Amino acid sequence: MTRFDSRFDRFWQRIRDDYPIMLVRDATYLNWRYVDAPGVTYERLALEETTSGEIEGFAVLRTTLRGDRIRGRICDLVTPRQGHRYARAR
Repeated sequence: MTRFDSRFDRFWQRIRDDYPIMLVRDATYLNWRYVDAPGVTYERLALEETTSGEIEGFAVLRTTLRGDRIRGRICDLVTPRQGHRYARAR
């Protein structure tokens, strides 16, 4: 995924009440924070619903080299907390 698109706006609208104290995680914010940041490279992963292509969650990761060790960091991980349609489908 190269940029966060309008599907992330819809995802945020769907889950925002799950996280009442979380900063807005819409496409504008996510692109500003993780795509357009100069000098920092992040890996962006999205979980898409197979039929519709809608976003069901995402993660942003960053790796750095310290000496001879690669260090990894989870920078953002967002999934629905409640009312998730697949959680009820067992």
